[in-house]
Amino acid sequence: MNVSLPWRFMSESPREKARRRAKQLKRLVEDLDAVRAMRLFNVTDTLRLIRVLGLEDEVWQKVSEALTNISTILIKHPRFPRIKKVDSFSTYLFVFSFIASLVSLVLLLLNIELFLAYIVLLISLVILNISYLTKLYVSVSVHRVYLENSKEIEKYSELFKKAVENGLAKLRGELRKAGIDPTGIEFKLYYNDYSPLVEVKSRGRIHVLKFR
Repeated sequence: MNVSLPWRFMSESPREKARRRAKQLKRLVEDLDAVRAMRLFNVTDTLRLIRVLGLEDEVWQKVSEALTNISTILIKHPRFPRIKKVDSFSTYLFVFSFIASLVSLVLLLLNIELFLAYIVLLISLVILNISYLTKLYVSVSVHRVYLENSKEIEKYSELFKKAVENGLAKLRGELRKAGIDPTGIEFKLYYNDYSPLVEVKSRGRIHVLKFR
């Protein structure tokens, strides 16, 4: 399949291309580690990165299949319709709050109907807080759904670990092409059991690691 690349990619030097791919690979490594630790559930960007980087061997095909399966856990859950409705409602509230705050700002700038302007501003702040609370409800509900199905994610743990180590090997190569010392790159990951990395410090559940 022929894919036309944006002009900025076509005009990249080898070093610039290697630097860009290194950034994408680092993000992919961090995403897969977060999915493995059940800290990231929206895997759309992760799947996109795999496609953009052209990772098509057997390991990455399995990873893509695993991520696709994980992405359907929420959709298949009985509470999904309610969660989706609340999420949409929260978005509408946020938009309404933004419009109301703009109306209030215009009234204040024009120095007309100041009492009304303050009332509208107060209403917009109340609605904004409600919007945040509903978003929090959605976030907690989504997390609960995935925790209920944690075994479905845990069964891919070794696959994700293998993919992270594969990605780290590719990342090291791209860094060298870009003229960057790999040992100077820090990773903040939830797991510290990746063979190419060594832990330098930890902050709670977060491990700070570097290439060996």
